[in-house]
Amino acid sequence: MRTLVLSAGLLLGTLPAQADDLVIDFDGDTGLSERRVISPYHPVEFKPGVTGQAFDFDGYSTQVTGRTDPPALPFTVSAVIAPRSHSPNTAGLVHLVGDTTLRLDMNRWGYPMVRFHNPDDEPLQLVSDTPVRLFEWNTVAVTVDAETIRLTLNGETVAQQGHALGDGVSPGPEVVIGRNPDAPLMDGTFPTGHFNGLMDDIRIGASRQVAEPPAAAPDLSIARTRLDDDPNRPLFHPVPPAGWTNEPHAFFRSDGEWHLFYQANPNGPWWDLMQWGHLVSDDLLTWEPRPQALWPTPGADSQGVWVGDTFEGPNGVITALYTGVNGQWASVGLAQDEGEGLNKSPQNPVITSTPAGYQDMRDPFILRQEDGWLMLIGSGTADRQRPEILSFRSEDLIDWRFDGPLDIGEVERFGEYWELPKLFPIGDQWALFVTTVQPGAPARTQYWLGDWDGTRFTPQDPQPQLLDLFRTQLAHTFARYNESSHVAVGVVPEENRTGEERLEAGWIHGFGLPRIVSLCEGDDRLCQDPMPDIGTLFDAPAQSAATVGPEWQSVASDLDHGRVRLDLDLDNLSPIRIALRATADLEEATILTWYPEDQRLSLDFSRSSLTPHSRSDTLWATLPAETQMFDIFIDGSFVTLFTDTGGSAAFRVFPSREQANHVHLALTEPDSRTERDVDVTVWSISE
Repeated sequence: MRTLVLSAGLLLGTLPAQADDLVIDFDGDTGLSERRVISPYHPVEFKPGVTGQAFDFDGYSTQVTGRTDPPALPFTVSAVIAPRSHSPNTAGLVHLVGDTTLRLDMNRWGYPMVRFHNPDDEPLQLVSDTPVRLFEWNTVAVTVDAETIRLTLNGETVAQQGHALGDGVSPGPEVVIGRNPDAPLMDGTFPTGHFNGLMDDIRIGASRQVAEPPAAAPDLSIARTRLDDDPNRPLFHPVPPAGWTNEPHAFFRSDGEWHLFYQANPNGPWWDLMQWGHLVSDDLLTWEPRPQALWPTPGADSQGVWVGDTFEGPNGVITALYTGVNGQWASVGLAQDEGEGLNKSPQNPVITSTPAGYQDMRDPFILRQEDGWLMLIGSGTADRQRPEILSFRSEDLIDWRFDGPLDIGEVERFGEYWELPKLFPIGDQWALFVTTVQPGAPARTQYWLGDWDGTRFTPQDPQPQLLDLFRTQLAHTFARYNESSHVAVGVVPEENRTGEERLEAGWIHGFGLPRIVSLCEGDDRLCQDPMPDIGTLFDAPAQSAATVGPEWQSVASDLDHGRVRLDLDLDNLSPIRIALRATADLEEATILTWYPEDQRLSLDFSRSSLTPHSRSDTLWATLPAETQMFDIFIDGSFVTLFTDTGGSAAFRVFPSREQANHVHLALTEPDSRTERDVDVTVWSISE
């Protein structure tokens, strides 16, 4: 038995047909120094495997290619795998490519499959009737003899078919491991047929013996070495370990832990085959990733498990309702956690499709009522003229009755569709939230305060209010913090990096800092504040006083990850500029400008980056005139802002220069002799 050595991306060790099995086990005397595989965006990663180390395939870029002498009949091809996620397309495990080709794959729902193609015969395809076990070790094998092709999973035959290919059939000599070369590129950029997870002990040869999977659970964590040199990666903002991230949802606390779910493609930095990602925290400051909680399976959610809600169901069981999509329409599915994670109900879907007269529906939110359960779900009329919140009622969470659109009075309705509806008490009022969808316009999360009688929401004011000052943080999810407040987390998307830049990073989007949301004094709007213990993340503060005039002056440097608080004197109402993520010469800078007399705050991206595709617009917000404190958290490309009057915003910045880590202040009038006193407090963070 020989071990294959990887060099220059090729399999170099080969054996004659019918000799001992060819074994590819990724071990060697000096590890990586003797191995080179195709891994264009990050260092090659290994984890404990069958007897030594397994190769960690990232789901979008890594693969192994090479050559071997084609095996003669009968032969077996096998691999030990631990999938981290299902692929958006058929994921290649082991391919032997030539005039005759054998492909051992895993389809997008985790079912092993084998395709055998000989140019002189019709292609053969076998698909397992059993999926692989996610997050566990599995052994997958295909055996081809003179009469039969047999597919086995964990030692059990899961598909079998006779053939008449003849004794001379022999696949190869090209070998591809971890990638399906036939899979298309999403949007012409993103590879969709890569395996995501660990693979070890690949065997090709006459013996039918396959490796025993390890007894220890696989280590499927994402190595931080992928991200060590990424200046845009945050240290203290919540962000999943890799892949695509979008709307957070289903936020709750149980047994002292906060559980945050979110829309995820764990396979790479693009939108496809949405699943429920999962982060956990015991303090709302530091977060640990957990395996996906829900993922698509054949049927009503075969093309995606979208946003939903979690709540305490009958008998105290954690229950989830979610949007399932099958490529044609949306439905609602039910899942419950009996102690081993969320499991989908065999009675799914509990709502099969959108009611007539509406264009679609998604993002259920659940309210417990005396006579059962009320579901709110986002929608819009079929003519795309009016966004709506649809309501359904149920006594058992299985049978749901459509009650029509939720009665919310004559509020202002922006958009053709509303997503992510939420309705809950806060203080002595109720808050209703939606996120707007309007083609050609940025999405925005807005809310109304008012009264709720169980069937009708009556707003204080028909005009909605924005939760984020600049509409750059969206789709907030909420969990009760205490009797008078909630914790909120929103997504902070990025729009300007190219596809290649996203592939190089391996991740896209993240979350703003969790914040406390409560009623402001006067009960006419919501106030947001950072978590009370957030100071524990930082080193001791450095305090100084600055007298700010029309010329720029630096008040902080080397602040790639840290916090700066600016306390302004109220005796002087001169407009003041705050340059963030700025270079020393201000060639790059993202500039906040506060105009107290106009109660206006601007966010200017025109100098934020020298890259030609960077954001360059200016956004505007309204703040109370008495605002005098800006608490700003800078964390790689993430910036989160709080004010002493309850305002908050989060946005992304991508400067191109390494030293864009200064904070500068200046008044707005170049010819002004006015000066303004500012107390500056700076916290750094020990990485």
